[in-house]
Amino acid sequence: GPTDRQSLKGAMDTTSNPVPTAQSGPNLLADASWFDSNWMWLSTAFFPISVVLVCTYFRGSIRQKLENPYVLGWLSVPAYLVHQTEEHAYDLRGWHYAFVPYFNHGPATVLFPECPQHLSCPIDVPLATAINVS
Repeated sequence: GPTDRQSLKGAMDTTSNPVPTAQSGPNLLADASWFDSNWMWLSTAFFPISVVLVCTYFRGSIRQKLENPYVLGWLSVPAYLVHQTEEHAYDLRGWHYAFVPYFNHGPATVLFPECPQHLSCPIDVPLATAINVS
């Protein structure tokens, strides 16, 4: 297998591994299906619904709810929905669909040095949807 030095050299190669820009994510979504381009907005929409459901389903004061392990467990759902929005809709820089280009440019170059190019390898748009929706 490749050495660490070879993997890092591949990560520095800007022809097969271009540095992501604010347009990298939208460019990946240009030919994607409607669902592949929009599933992350479903997470955004379900966030407030999940918070209301968790807060109204369980009885007691706020303190009692926060001491209830079931409430804390179910609060992981809205937290994950916010995470999906931030990671795949718009990140903190304001870049749309930035995770896939970031991952392919960064960690994937070391984990998957056999990729011929890192624009959509190892993660492409349909695979990102499958990972996050299933």
